[in-house]
Amino acid sequence: MPTEAFRRGDFSAMNIPVFDPATGGPGGVGRTQFPNNRIPAERLNPVAQNILALIPLPNQPGNDLNFIAPAGHPINQDVFNWRVDYVLNDANRFFVRHTKTNQDENCPGVFGPGGGPGGCGVPQIGTGSDDSLAVDYTHLFSPTFLVEGRFGWTSFRFGLDAPDQNVAASEKVGIPGLNDACPIEHCGGLAGFRIGGPVGAFDAGNSDHSHQLDNRGGYNYVGIATWTHAAHNIKFGADIKYENSHRFDSSSMGNYGCFNGGLCEGDGFRRSLTGSPDVFDSGLGIASFLLGLSSNFQRIIYTRIPPTLLQKRHSIFFQDTWQATRKLTLTLGLRWDYIGYPTSPDRGGLSNFDYKTTDTLIADFGDVSSTANVKNNYHDFAPRIGIAYRLFPNTVLRIGGARTLSIGFSGLTPPVKDWCNLILSNLPSSWAWPLQSLYLVLTYWRRLEIPGGIQRPALQLLSAPTQTIPPTRSISGTWRSSTSSPRM
Repeated sequence: MPTEAFRRGDFSAMNIPVFDPATGGPGGVGRTQFPNNRIPAERLNPVAQNILALIPLPNQPGNDLNFIAPAGHPINQDVFNWRVDYVLNDANRFFVRHTKTNQDENCPGVFGPGGGPGGCGVPQIGTGSDDSLAVDYTHLFSPTFLVEGRFGWTSFRFGLDAPDQNVAASEKVGIPGLNDACPIEHCGGLAGFRIGGPVGAFDAGNSDHSHQLDNRGGYNYVGIATWTHAAHNIKFGADIKYENSHRFDSSSMGNYGCFNGGLCEGDGFRRSLTGSPDVFDSGLGIASFLLGLSSNFQRIIYTRIPPTLLQKRHSIFFQDTWQATRKLTLTLGLRWDYIGYPTSPDRGGLSNFDYKTTDTLIADFGDVSSTANVKNNYHDFAPRIGIAYRLFPNTVLRIGGARTLSIGFSGLTPPVKDWCNLILSNLPSSWAWPLQSLYLVLTYWRRLEIPGGIQRPALQLLSAPTQTIPPTRSISGTWRSSTSSPRM
C-alpha cells in the first residue's frame, strides 16, 4: 500500500534513485535524477491521484505489507432435493431425482471503491444455479441377470461481475473511452491496475476476470447389465454422453498490467520508465504510476457472443469379479473411451493453427472440418485390475490399479487460447503408463455383540423368486438454506 510520502512523490528516504523520463536520450541514457529524489507536485498525474484517493492509507508500518483488513466472502446457498421411488413388482422399479442449488456470493475488494484484493482473490459478485436430474429404471430378468437404464441431465449457470459493474468508474477518475466502449454491463467498473516494485507494489481496481459467464451442462444415457454365473459376477454396459459449454470471459473494462502473468506481462507500470540504464537498480513502479506512464494495457471486447462448444464423450466397459478361491477374489475390467474434440454449432466457432504451413484453419470453412482438422482418437483403452485376499478370518488385503484418461480442458488439447480462437493439436493415446493409479488397502474388523441381534431389512434389491415385494410408492424431498462467511 503506498505511504503518504509515496503518494506525494517523495522518495527521498529511499536508496533507489528515481529519474525524470522527460530527460536523457534514446532508451533513457543520460537521464537526470529528480532533485532530492522527489517528483514535483505539478508533474503528478491527476488520474493517478484520483485513483489513490479511492485507496486507504496503510495501517501498518513499513513500505510493503503494510495494510491489514478483513476479507469477507459470504456465500448464500439454497438447496432443494426431491425424489420419487416406485416399485412396480418383483422385477421392476424406478426412481426420479432432481436437485437444484441457487447460490450467490459477494466478494468485495478490501479497498472499497478502489477495488484491490478480495476474500476470493479478486473483487467479484456472483450468482447462479446448478440443476441435475436423474431417471433410473431397473428390470430383473432372472435371479442372476439384472439390467439398469439411466438418463441424466445437468445444467450449470453462474455469472461473475465486478462489484461496480454498473458504474462508469474509470470515467469518473479521468480515463475516457473505457466504460463507453461497450454496454455498461460488460464495460462498467474501474479498470485494473498492477503497480510493480521493487518497493511499494500494490493492485487496485478490478481484475481481468471481472466479467465472466459460465453456462454448461449436458445429458447422458447409461445402460448396465449384471450377470451372476457360478463364481463370476459380470458387469458390462455403455455410457453415452453429450456435453455443451459456453463461457463468456471478458476483461472489457481494461487492465493496466496483466493479472494472469502466465499469458502476459504482469507489471502495468514498469520501473524502467523512471530508471536509467546507466544506474543499476534504479526506478520505481509507483513513480511510473504517479507520472501516468503505463507500460502495459490490454482488454477484451467481444464483437459477438462466443460460440458454444459441443462434445461427445462415450464409453463401453466390461468387468468380471471372479471369486477364484475362498480367499482370493479377482476383479478384471476393460474400458474404452471416446473423448471427441469439440465442435461448434456456429460456423467458424473453432480455429486451429497448422505449425507446418503456418496457416490458421477456421472450422467449417473450405475443406476444414468441424473440428478444425483435428483428428479424433479412437484408441483409448483403459484396463482395471483388483485383487482381494483374505489373510485371516478378520483381515483382507486389497490391491488394485487402473489406467485413467483425462478430458483436458473441456476436451481440448493445450495450448488453448479461447473458445473462438482455439489452438489445438493432435496427441495420440499413450501406453507409457498403462496403470496410472494404484491403491493398497488393509481391512480389519472385529465382531460386535449386540443384545437382541441385528434386525434384517424387510426389502432387498435383488429378491429370490419366492420372495414377493408389493407395489409401493415413496416421495421424499428436502430443502436447505445456508449462509457462510469464511474469513482469510
